[in-house]
Amino acid sequence: MSSRAVLVTTLALLTIALLLIVALATPWNPLPLHGVSPVPTDPSRDFTAAQLAREDAYHAAIRPPAYASLALGLLVALLFGLTPWGARLVKAVAAPLGGGWGWQVLLGGIALTAIGRIVVLPLDARSETVLRRYDLSTQTWGSWSLDVVKGYGVGLVVTLLMMYGVVGLARRSPQWWWSVGALLGAVL
Repeated sequence: MSSRAVLVTTLALLTIALLLIVALATPWNPLPLHGVSPVPTDPSRDFTAAQLAREDAYHAAIRPPAYASLALGLLVALLFGLTPWGARLVKAVAAPLGGGWGWQVLLGGIALTAIGRIVVLPLDARSETVLRRYDLSTQTWGSWSLDVVKGYGVGLVVTLLMMYGVVGLARRSPQWWWSVGALLGAVL
C-alpha cells in the first residue's frame, strides 16, 4: 500500500471516528435535573433595561473586529500555507544564513507569525478601544502593547518548538512522519 493510500485511509478512518464520537458523546437532549423542575431565566429580573441595552451595544461593537480578526488571520494562514508564497518567504528569509532547514524553521516561523500578528493588530487595537469605551480595560496603550509583545513571544516559542519537532520528524521519517505527528497531535 502506498504512502498516499495509507494517508487517505487514515484520514477517512479518523473522520469516521470523530463523527462517531461527536454523535455518541454529545448530549443531544437536555440533561435531567434529578427531580427539580427547570426555572425559566429572565435577565430583566436581575438587570435593568439600560444594563441589558448596554450589553447588547457592547457585543454589537466588539464582535465585528473580533470576527474580522479571526477571518483575516485564517486568510493569511491559508494564503501562506496553501500557496507557494509561504515557501518562497521562508526560503528568502533563511537564504542569507545558508538556507538550511533549521534556519528556515527559525526565520520562516518568525516571519510568518510576525506577518500574521501584524495583519490583525489594527483589529485587535479596535477591540481594545471598545473595551476601554465600556470600562472593561484599564490598560494604557503602552501596557497593552507590552502584553501584545509578550503574547507574541510566548506563542512564537511554542510555535517554533512544535515546528522543529514536526520538521525534524519529517526529515527523520519522510514516509511516515504525518502518522506519528497525527498521533502526537491527538495525544497533545
